Amino acid sequence: MVGRHYVPYIVGDAFRNRTAVEIVPPGETGCNDHCLFQDAESRWHCIGITNAEVTNGESFFHAVGDSPIRPMKVLDPIYEIREGERTCWAPCNVVVGDTIHYFWTDALEFYGVPQSEDERGVFHQRHATAPLSDVRDWTHHGIVFQEEGGVRDPEVVWVGDRWMMIYCRRVGFGGRYGESVVSYRYSDDLFHWGVRAGDLIRDLEDTQWFGSSESPFLYQREEGWYLFVTHVGTANYHRTKVWFSEDPTNFGTDEDRIGIIFTHATQIFEHEGKTWLTNTGCHAAYYGYDFPSDIGVEVAELAWKAG
Repeated sequence: MVGRHYVPYIVGDAFRNRTAVEIVPPGETGCNDHCLFQDAESRWHCIGITNAEVTNGESFFHAVGDSPIRPMKVLDPIYEIREGERTCWAPCNVVVGDTIHYFWTDALEFYGVPQSEDERGVFHQRHATAPLSDVRDWTHHGIVFQEEGGVRDPEVVWVGDRWMMIYCRRVGFGGRYGESVVSYRYSDDLFHWGVRAGDLIRDLEDTQWFGSSESPFLYQREEGWYLFVTHVGTANYHRTKVWFSEDPTNFGTDEDRIGIIFTHATQIFEHEGKTWLTNTGCHAAYYGYDFPSDIGVEVAELAWKAG
């Protein structure tokens, strides 16, 4: 799994040192998991969770700008939950031709949301599309899959000759603590998804009853694949662990990680010849350490050193 690789680091440790560029302000409620994309006119968009406390998200914020590394203009929410839905978490997107595909989690039971016994621990992953010429004009395609174990935080990437969705889940969801796992499944068309095909990473110890692993992100370089997973816990809200593998379906165990960086729910992208990553998170105080909980979405440069 761990072959010739590089180790990512944040230039100037900008998020910890509070020197990063804020592209989306926190507003009244703070920001959390988010994604970035470009529309048909090459404008950059950022959408994501907005909620002030550890509660259920009910809308996605929306900001737009000419650059992903400079402050953006905040618009009205791009999405608000509809009848029959309970939350909207962790949006991700894939652009195919002139269409953008959105995926996100509808968490049926979290932070006290009522749920029947036969639904316990089953979260829905939802799907919508929009034309790149009008990214706010959503067409909903319903639930693409549901699974026990608090399944959440999807990310979709093209691997080989098909789409792969990675996501977090818990093993032993009914217990106080268990094991956090990053799993995956495949699709040929983004509308129909197969059963869980396996786990990218296992043996991530839970320190929170709702699961400690969040916001997985899979990033490819010439030498192979890098998996970034935010692994929260007491005093560790901005801890993101990193693994490397030439096989994007197998990153081993927690002990195989190649590094830890200070960021939460990171997204990685290329712009102006450099690699950048984001940071956010409005729940730091909940995890018991002294760091601002009212941050928006920030951007800093990501660099690489020999492993």
